[in-house]
Amino acid sequence: MMSPEKAMRRALSRSADVLWDLVLVTKNVTCDQLDQAGVEGSFNEDELLMLMDGPDGVVGFVSIARDVMTSVIEVQTIGEVTKLPVSDRPLTPTDAAMLAPLIEGSIERLVANLDESPIAETVRGFRFGAMVEDPRAAALLLEAPSYLTFRAEVDLALGRRRGSILFIFPIVELSKEQEAERNADRDNGPFEESLMLVDAKLDTIMCKLSLPLSQLRALQVGEMLQLEPNCHNDVELRSQEGRIVAAGVLGHKNGKRALRLNWPIAPGASEPDVNAGSMMADDGSFEMTSVDEPAFDSGVATDELAAMPELPSLEFEAGDAGVEFGAADAEATPDFDMGSFGDDAAAEPAEGGVEAATSLDDFDFTGDFSLPDLPEET
Repeated sequence: MMSPEKAMRRALSRSADVLWDLVLVTKNVTCDQLDQAGVEGSFNEDELLMLMDGPDGVVGFVSIARDVMTSVIEVQTIGEVTKLPVSDRPLTPTDAAMLAPLIEGSIERLVANLDESPIAETVRGFRFGAMVEDPRAAALLLEAPSYLTFRAEVDLALGRRRGSILFIFPIVELSKEQEAERNADRDNGPFEESLMLVDAKLDTIMCKLSLPLSQLRALQVGEMLQLEPNCHNDVELRSQEGRIVAAGVLGHKNGKRALRLNWPIAPGASEPDVNAGSMMADDGSFEMTSVDEPAFDSGVATDELAAMPELPSLEFEAGDAGVEFGAADAEATPDFDMGSFGDDAAAEPAEGGVEAATSLDDFDFTGDFSLPDLPEET
């Protein structure tokens, strides 16, 4: 399956070539998920801002740098891209209408390139609507809780001009009826029900440490190691094969430890520089099920748990980008397994960091040396 970044890169280049024989080379594409404040902060006063009409009345946006806009207009009017200085004239609805074929063509090809990816449903069906006067007016139209964004840095006409294009698509939560209707059209094979019952184990990694071998050999049961400050802000979820499948922020919710997922990572994509969403559910979320018992052990004391950031006032239900892991109230604080400190660790322990109990079982290293037998930990 093609990654979302590659799908967008090909869609832009192919659309410009088919429409006007314009050489558009995409230097870099980043895919991200933003809340309303993040989207509002990405708007630029000096860029052409276009509203896109989507299915069921939802709206998206496209923000285009003046260099890109000028190049596309030049190739349509005089047949080539010049090196003349870009005008700072007021933008008009005509500018937006002349950019519409490139945007609509790119979205159509993006959907085709994504094929069966869940992201295809998020971007499908969007068409040019109108020019938006300014970012303040666009901010008033933001309704979805989160948005899928593609930012493409492009090179036009063999380097004559460069600029960026930002696509913003709302991630809309489907109703149960809409989800059932969509799933009815899919053929998931005869073994879907059985496969959905298979356990999928994930390791939670807060940080990695690099320690001298002499210090590793001297470790004792119950010894405390310093972790990086604020390491709970960069928690990784890894599969048993070691592949990153999601990342988030560790905090607490209603007296329990909770991991708020900020972006799932697509299977098959390179890590960690991936912002794809092929692990997302059909409605754009990453769904997991809350459990009543601890999914992993914990050595975090109750006072340390209270010091962790309180997650936003948002219940972790199926369809939310979050999940609760285990119970951790004031009366029961089970041991906490911080994950695997693999031999590819690079970060040095920082002073003043959070302390967490560990043992030699937490480390994966090889070497021709012996270690003392440790008593079994109760």
